[in-house]
Amino acid sequence: MRILSLTLLGLIFAGAQQAPRSTPSSIEGVVLQSATLWDSAQQPWGSMVSGAALSAEGRCVAIATPTFVAVADKSARELWRWNFKEGNRFIVVGKIAVAPKCDWIAFVGDAGYRYIWIVHRGGKRIPVQTEGTPLAVEISHNGTLVAVGTGAGLVYLYGADGTLRWKTSIGPPPVLEVSIAENDSAVMVRSLGQTVISISGKVQWSGGVWGVGSSRPSKDFKAAVAWGEPPHGPGIGTVALLDGNGKTVWTRYASYPGAIISSAGDKVIARTNDNQNPTEEDGFSPRRAEQANALRLIAADGSVIRTLAVSGDPVAFADDGRRFLIRTDKDFLALDLEGNTLWSIPTSDPFSTTALTTADLRNVVVLSDRNVSWFSAP
Repeated sequence: MRILSLTLLGLIFAGAQQAPRSTPSSIEGVVLQSATLWDSAQQPWGSMVSGAALSAEGRCVAIATPTFVAVADKSARELWRWNFKEGNRFIVVGKIAVAPKCDWIAFVGDAGYRYIWIVHRGGKRIPVQTEGTPLAVEISHNGTLVAVGTGAGLVYLYGADGTLRWKTSIGPPPVLEVSIAENDSAVMVRSLGQTVISISGKVQWSGGVWGVGSSRPSKDFKAAVAWGEPPHGPGIGTVALLDGNGKTVWTRYASYPGAIISSAGDKVIARTNDNQNPTEEDGFSPRRAEQANALRLIAADGSVIRTLAVSGDPVAFADDGRRFLIRTDKDFLALDLEGNTLWSIPTSDPFSTTALTTADLRNVVVLSDRNVSWFSAP
């Protein structure tokens, strides 16, 4: 029987040491083991973590708590921290991002604290006030820029020194997510649709899939998978593949839409309905929720390559295009394109748990119950 090893790393603070222990589990005949290097209950920040971000290449993780932000490397060594409550009791941390070299972070506030902070390891700390509640933040792959989206429908791009490069309005809906192309050529914005803005601040296209949902682009932004559900009234959600100009290549109905796309943009994993010719009545409850659905591997031309036997929500595609991660009702599960199980990360409540991954799926940071765990996958 093949043995796969998952190493669980944690954020260890000075003076906190724990002897490793092994916790075996079994899934479909494959034995998986995880070596626990720390007990979160014994950490001084246990049950305090409000957010986390994993650096692009998996060098470090940034964590946010109500009183400080910290950065630790994958060997569980804290690199640096800022105890912001020591200087200002009003600062709060919403979303957080960390630079590839782990030398600076950026985080946003909330509805009562409309600021972003750019914080460098060397001590330089830059507050910037935003128009509207800051909701999204992302640092570029070269570590020189940070994109911010706000509830007023604005997108900002700043340099690492806090210099404003440009500000663009995409309309009244709030900006909920931002991401930056792997070559740092453009920013993708998710609101009640999708918008791509060049790194110089010019809107390249806007539209995509309307509704409450999200999107995932290929690494060069020449393709994206997007999904949405009607924000009010009846109707069934949809998943669609978009080309580099935001035009729809194909669309599928999905009562529980969600999808991921390969780095090359040639494959999509999506949870779609079996019935692709629904009636108007199918869009009303309870029939909408009763529509049979499955995870499907779909080619760029819209043909279904494979319907997978396992059920779950897509999380991430590995950059080699041959592996992907889903969330089931009991774990995060890695599969190959044939649907074979590679490894898993058990979790007691996966639907209130967030998994952050590097592009190769070799590093997975799990945020759950206000604690952070770091898994190194085989």
